[in-house]
Amino acid sequence: MLLHDDFEVWYGFREAAVPPPDHFEFEIHLGPDDCGEIAYRPDYPSDETPRWECRFHWPEERRSRLHALMVGHMVFDSRSVPPPDDDSAGGALESMEVRSDGRSFNYPWRTPGLVPSVVVEEVRASVPAYVWSKLEEKQRAYGQT
Repeated sequence: MLLHDDFEVWYGFREAAVPPPDHFEFEIHLGPDDCGEIAYRPDYPSDETPRWECRFHWPEERRSRLHALMVGHMVFDSRSVPPPDDDSAGGALESMEVRSDGRSFNYPWRTPGLVPSVVVEEVRASVPAYVWSKLEEKQRAYGQT
């Protein structure tokens, strides 16, 4: 399967239902060009919770590697997309939507494991380490306030 110009990924993660300051949520958006963005909340969403956003470069090699992993793990196979799961029981949740070649594949909010972990790891690794470090530092400072 070819890497199409419209290849785009949205990944979301919500930490388990834990008391602040241990809860956090983030969304990663990759593509369709060589840009990526992460939006991070250091707490449960509210009018008072900050939302930190950071854009970054998403190089061709990373796009190709992620696309190949998705092909190899059948992410583009609509038969592998199950219905939403209401059995999260307060645990962590993740979701992913992928667009390629005019088609969309939506993996709804579920407990981690629905999307192959190697794919999730590559999505997360697409965010540069310096961005993660900056967000973790802000998270620690937020938890101390």
